[in-house]
Amino acid sequence: MPQVRLPAIRAAWMPDGRYDLTPNPNAVLFKGPGDITLSSRSAASSYGSDGYVRIGFDYAGVSATVNIAKKRITGERVYLFAKSAEYTNTGGNEGDWVPWTAFYPGALGQAWDEETITKEIMLQGGGSQSSNPHPSSGSWTSYAMGASTELPIYGFHIVVRSAKRRSTVVFAGYGSANAPYLLLDYENIIPEALQPSPAGGYVDPRLSKRLTWLFSAADGAIESPVQASATVEWREVVDGTPGATVNTIRVNSGNQYVDVPAYTFPAQSAVEWRVRVRSDDSIDSAWSPWCRLSTIEMAAASVAIAPTGLLLDKNTDRDFVWRHASPSGTKQSRAVLEYSYDGGATWTVFADIESAAQSYTLPGGTLPPGDMMWRVTTYNASGEAGDPGAPLSNTVISSPDRPFISPVDTTRARPLISWQTTAADQVTYEVQIVKDGVVIETSGHVADVAREYQAVTYLANETYTARVRIANEYAYWSQWAEYTFTVAAHKPTLPDIGAAPLRNAVNITLGALPEGIAKIIVYRVQDGKQTPIGVITPPATGFTDHMAAGTADYFARCIDAADNFADTPTVRATPAIRGNVICLMSSPADTIDLYWRIGSRPARGRSLDVGATLTQYEGRRLPVAEYGEGERRQYTATATIRGRADYLCLERMIAAKQTLVLRNQFGDRDYVSVAGLSTPHDGGQVRREFYDVDLTCVVVDADDAVEV
Repeated sequence: MPQVRLPAIRAAWMPDGRYDLTPNPNAVLFKGPGDITLSSRSAASSYGSDGYVRIGFDYAGVSATVNIAKKRITGERVYLFAKSAEYTNTGGNEGDWVPWTAFYPGALGQAWDEETITKEIMLQGGGSQSSNPHPSSGSWTSYAMGASTELPIYGFHIVVRSAKRRSTVVFAGYGSANAPYLLLDYENIIPEALQPSPAGGYVDPRLSKRLTWLFSAADGAIESPVQASATVEWREVVDGTPGATVNTIRVNSGNQYVDVPAYTFPAQSAVEWRVRVRSDDSIDSAWSPWCRLSTIEMAAASVAIAPTGLLLDKNTDRDFVWRHASPSGTKQSRAVLEYSYDGGATWTVFADIESAAQSYTLPGGTLPPGDMMWRVTTYNASGEAGDPGAPLSNTVISSPDRPFISPVDTTRARPLISWQTTAADQVTYEVQIVKDGVVIETSGHVADVAREYQAVTYLANETYTARVRIANEYAYWSQWAEYTFTVAAHKPTLPDIGAAPLRNAVNITLGALPEGIAKIIVYRVQDGKQTPIGVITPPATGFTDHMAAGTADYFARCIDAADNFADTPTVRATPAIRGNVICLMSSPADTIDLYWRIGSRPARGRSLDVGATLTQYEGRRLPVAEYGEGERRQYTATATIRGRADYLCLERMIAAKQTLVLRNQFGDRDYVSVAGLSTPHDGGQVRREFYDVDLTCVVVDADDAVEV
């Protein structure tokens, strides 16, 4: 076992009973090399005093040859030289003085001699030893001197026992020939190189590669050793046999890695490497195990991911995604995408990508329609192609080609719009007529294979755009086809027009009809809305608006045999309505007046419910209102009906379960549903043929426009 000897370089004596061994004003510090005298006191006690000696040892003096701070201390022995300076025997109750020689033969009472006091402790630890009946050495405790180059001071609790007289023990000072010293047993701490990485697998010889390890040293030293340097060795392995040539790389620092430059390792081969580390105590570790690496790059597998099992629109951009599965972990250098429409018999390249990207967006219009398979072949960093892998199947469907609109006959006010298309699978079409960017007529989605559409709206002699698109069985729409045209239709000669108020209605009359008029449509214009309300078939020349309410303008659209039209000037009229009047929407000429009530005025109340939903949320004082699109309007009408016939007529109207029209002299026209009829009492018995009625009417969505 190696040893190192540390001489004492300073000492201190602590007076009687002082257990605090740190320097203090009461301590007697021996800065010089003199001896240390420890005496018992002359008190009348059965035992003498205890004294304390502190001794510091020279650590820096040996660090040049042995870095003791980096060693693991396995044993300690402190060597002290002591002699008895005085013996007094008074024959006290305790008997004669017991000479120290009884316990340490040859040590006390003679010339300077060496006596060993041994204690196995760690450098930063403490403990006690009792050698009864020998004098004891008490607590051994370490104290820092304050300088990093000094070993801790050791305090020795030396007990001097006496009876009732003086007794003195003298210890040699650190400046004498018999100076104390500390003999340390130590052993080296052997470092280790752990976790070498990479320990296996593929490395690309064309790239720089970092080899790493972990320096490790066991605990037990004052200062843990650290790496001072490292040595890396590598050798080529040919056909599984390591080569005789070993290459060395030096690391003259604490770095626990080394970067091997690109093209250092041989390509398409194998190498082994290992590492040995040296601590800052100049102790070498054992070599780490050899780690074998391959520089042979294997071909990658190509895995197609998406799309698969889909209906793909030919005209829509589509993302193709795949995965480059390299056993060597290298990146993709190239990818080739192919499709087949004959079950894989032949393949056509549709993308060749020289990058590491593993997705590609195919522009719309590239793939032909039909059942399609696609696959991908990827290349590794060496340019070697992998297997294409399993192809994925999809069906490419195409939006129909844009239809071609045939020339429009502009001599007709309701032109016939026709088109041609190469698509054999048209199942739906949509036609729009646009004026100044606004759609004025649309066919909606019509499920029909027909390729023509007759305009419903009579078009004035102005410029319009017809738009047509078609859809196939997959509901894929073509792009819009457009055709701009200007109507130049012949205008028929117009008759005179007049309007006169009637009771609860307005009468429209026409003068002599010019030759060639085939049909006349009467329009009511009110509140900014133009409504066709009736059709006159020549030779008839009149029409009565039984749903008139308030002042309105009227005009007649005269249509000739060629379906061309001309509109008369507008005329204005107001129906003569008193109070409220009600009728069936399907029979507007049959009305019931609700304009008076016995004993009071007839009344018409109204209410509106917008359907608010109130929700009370936690933390809010008031609820939150949420509104839908619907609303509920309701009217109540009270009146007296004179005559049983009118009363029964009103009952039949309500029993018909149809929409009714409620109008008044203020111009209100509401389409209502009446759920029932209420009569407060039997008016026939009380007032002879007078019936008090209460109606509750709910407004419904309807209008009186006729089909033209």
